Amino acid sequence: CSNNNNNNNNNNNNNNNNNSNNNNNNNNDDGVDGEEKKIMIHKGEVSEKLMPEEMKKLVKHLKLQLKTEEEMSENEDFESLKKDYLHHLDESMPRLKYAGMLIRSKLYKHKSKGAKLLYELTENEDIDDDTMMIVYYYLAIVNYKLGLYSESERFSRIVLEKEPNNRQAKAFKFLLKERSKRKYIVVLDETEGSDYAFNRSLEMIKEDDELILVTHIDHNKVVESLPQDVNEYAIYSLKKKREEELAETVQLKYRRICAQRNIHYKYSCDTEDPRDFIVSIVKQEKVDTIIVPYGPPQEKRGFFSRITLSNLSDYLAQNAPCSVVIVKKEEN
Repeated sequence: CSNNNNNNNNNNNNNNNNNSNNNNNNNNDDGVDGEEKKIMIHKGEVSEKLMPEEMKKLVKHLKLQLKTEEEMSENEDFESLKKDYLHHLDESMPRLKYAGMLIRSKLYKHKSKGAKLLYELTENEDIDDDTMMIVYYYLAIVNYKLGLYSESERFSRIVLEKEPNNRQAKAFKFLLKERSKRKYIVVLDETEGSDYAFNRSLEMIKEDDELILVTHIDHNKVVESLPQDVNEYAIYSLKKKREEELAETVQLKYRRICAQRNIHYKYSCDTEDPRDFIVSIVKQEKVDTIIVPYGPPQEKRGFFSRITLSNLSDYLAQNAPCSVVIVKKEEN
């Protein structure tokens, strides 16, 4: 009897395990695997400038060089160069050598100190032109590492003006251009505020930046616009088509402006909660800045009627993992 009971228990356990496995398989089939829903984003048609193959190799080599220098900096004798610099404060070369070692470090405090020393060298009128070019190039590198891309570009431009055939400076210019690209979202609906938000985006973006046009569509408007006798199997595709049609009525003029200005742009729409929808795009596309029109609390016009623009902008400012620019209408 005891053996029979044990066998029955084992069979029951096996059945339970099978049921658990079936449940897990069902969950996986349904796509419930802990991953966030991927947002459908369309790419606008604009011509892209491709980097020459030879320059790609130089940029790749430069990236590797900068990475290797950072790794090797851990074994450098900082104290020895620091002593030499302190014993020769009035001389430029010990200061330049010490600064050059500091900017190769992984540590922010070292890079910041190196940048300070290099800026001091730019005010030294006794430095010859060749040495000053090294100072300028070092300043381009350290500002790039510190994320000060505009300042880095300034010194890179100075070097290329003096030495237009400097291949390393050319490669760095392309590397800087690649790294300083920004992604922006501009939130659009059928209200007047969208024009102000879009205009602000045009003021902010640079040549190689990317703009993502985002519109939330009211689900009720989509449903109301569908035929009454629609087949249940065709309902999903009809809904998506209608969503895109409604979004196009809002976005078309903005897409045309982007195309005419050769702005790299994408566009997307959805009927989900606009707060979650926009934050999901920010994470998915690694967006740097959201530009959103501000609406007074009583404003309930446009596709954002379920969530007023003021509530949306406040939510994004508090919860979006990037910068948020809230654009108000100017009274004048």
